[in-house]
Amino acid sequence: MGSELYETYPVFADALDDASWYLDEQLEHPLLDVLFADEDTPEAALLHQTAYTQPALFAVEVALYRLVESWGLRPAFVAGHSVGEIAAAHVAGVFTLEDACALVAARGRLMQALPTGGVMIAVQASEDEVLPLLTDRVSIAAINGPQSVVVAGDEDAALAVAEAFEAQGRKTKRLTVSHAFHSPHMDAMLDAFRRVAQVLDYGTPTLPVVSLLTGTTATAAELASPEHWVRHVREAVRFLDGVRTLRARGADSFLELGPDPVLTAMAQDCLVTDPQDTTNPVFAAALRSGRPEPTTLLDAVARMFVRGAETDWAAYFAGTGARSVELPTYAFQRQRYWMNARTPATEPATSPAHRTDPADNAFWDAVEHRGRGRARRRARTGRGRRTAPERGRPGPVGVAPPGPDPVRGGRLALPGVVEAADGRRRWWRAAVGVVAGGGAVRGCG
Repeated sequence: MGSELYETYPVFADALDDASWYLDEQLEHPLLDVLFADEDTPEAALLHQTAYTQPALFAVEVALYRLVESWGLRPAFVAGHSVGEIAAAHVAGVFTLEDACALVAARGRLMQALPTGGVMIAVQASEDEVLPLLTDRVSIAAINGPQSVVVAGDEDAALAVAEAFEAQGRKTKRLTVSHAFHSPHMDAMLDAFRRVAQVLDYGTPTLPVVSLLTGTTATAAELASPEHWVRHVREAVRFLDGVRTLRARGADSFLELGPDPVLTAMAQDCLVTDPQDTTNPVFAAALRSGRPEPTTLLDAVARMFVRGAETDWAAYFAGTGARSVELPTYAFQRQRYWMNARTPATEPATSPAHRTDPADNAFWDAVEHRGRGRARRRARTGRGRRTAPERGRPGPVGVAPPGPDPVRGGRLALPGVVEAADGRRRWWRAAVGVVAGGGAVRGCG
């Protein structure tokens, strides 16, 4: 998660190092050792503990933001899902990096200390359909789409909600988590977390922050309230409402900064009803597991660029030796310069275009008849070796009279016109050839 970017881009590495320096003060193991650990090692296993998962997500998200920011890509709005909202608030200026790291580390540590045993289940249903089935032991943890809700709480209570929808033929999926986040299971940590939030300094946001706690644009007062962040732990993530708010405020391109395109797919479900609609927003993910990180990130930034986002490509290519080149000043045009010929390869020999087109037949009969007549006259007069220009003053080459294509059955005839000494203009066959593969003509004469 981010190791290739760490080796490739100094801006990303510096930002990740800075976040890790603050987080390491509150973690038992250095974050980078966990983040870049080899698979199937004890350090790699720690990444699945929420005490390390949340700091790792925060650090990578902030480093990704700083990297694309260095390339001139700046958002009109920011938002974050769950712990991602702390990252969004930090880059918007609400938290210093030190305070944001303190809040994230406390969040993960306090959640990790809670008893295990709760579950989270995604169900194919709307919020209104789920609400009547809730009890004090199970609640909505997230509204991720019009028909995508996550419930969390005691196992038996959450399973009862899921089974009610399974009976209707709806899909359900039990999530792999250590705790029932955003549920009554979080209540025991709220007081301790409140005490951490109360000692932090809060700044005025320099970017609009759409809070997924409310699904609306947060005010500076809301973001500066410790209680906002306490509720943020316990209450549902209103992703659907937040994405719709962003769209209503004019967002037409969404860039996900995280290790996988989970939010990208959910955002599309929230907004796209007709995939063929050209007014749909653009969605891109900075990273995708299993794909080269630099290439994936470049693709995402390019998608933002072609949608109109300002991007400093000179900054992106700095130090690579790449240089800009002049492009043609005329608009690129797509224009065919060769006729759409009918050939046996594209049309059956029995096609009416070859066998029954009256204009076609008349044209070729005239060409072939004139050629045979000229040969007979040459035989009678003994002037068979004389050429058309010898019999008259060469004139401008004309084109065939309006009619069908001059290509027929793989043959090509170019009728011309010659002006004789008496001033009369006569049609004659200027050239005959055979159309070869690729549109070339051979055997002209």
